Amino acid sequence: MSDNPQDTPSGFKFTPPLIIGLVVAAAVILILLITLVFVPQSVISQGKQLESGMSANYADGANYLSNCVVKTKRAAQVTTAQTAAVDKVLKDAVSGRYGSGNNMDKGKLFSAIVENYPDAAVATLNKTFQDMLAIVTGCQDDFRNKQSTILDNVRQFNSWRTGSWNVRTFGGSNFPDTDLYITLPGINMSGRAAMVKMSTPIVDGDTVGAYQNGVQDTTDPFATPTPTK
Repeated sequence: MSDNPQDTPSGFKFTPPLIIGLVVAAAVILILLITLVFVPQSVISQGKQLESGMSANYADGANYLSNCVVKTKRAAQVTTAQTAAVDKVLKDAVSGRYGSGNNMDKGKLFSAIVENYPDAAVATLNKTFQDMLAIVTGCQDDFRNKQSTILDNVRQFNSWRTGSWNVRTFGGSNFPDTDLYITLPGINMSGRAAMVKMSTPIVDGDTVGAYQNGVQDTTDPFATPTPTK
């Protein structure tokens, strides 16, 4: 029997370089296991969190537009019977179709409302128009800011899912998934379709119509870049 405690019965010796090599190999294997287990989970967690915020902010923008219109109609003393006819004009106004602030075309807005307002109620509208206008202009900045937030969300999310090697390698390509969604009256979409829709700022139209048919003002996040000459 060998007097060296590092000798095996077969005579194999655990020399210091070999021990160091085994320790390094074990550390590398451990790091690989941690990478393969925890990094993908971290990527998924980040993606889900970003999608949750985007979905919530998009719904918040739609709800804010609706709430602004409700307040505007109340100020204009629009009765229930006239609600449907005036809705779109007021939502267009909040969304900026007639301009904003001091640059708003008040005459054009007033004419658009009158066209959809019963003749007998025009006298009432003449008295309440300034009150209604104050609410419209007050809503515009906040609504515009909410749209900016949504577009920033899309840009950040797109940058995240295509940016770092870790994200691209360990799950970023699976996003957006069904946890990114839009659920509003008349709209129910998720994943890629929802992200494209969120890339579209609303400039006019009613809550449902605008969120379905908003004017495209940004690049489709999934579009193939056009080659430069």
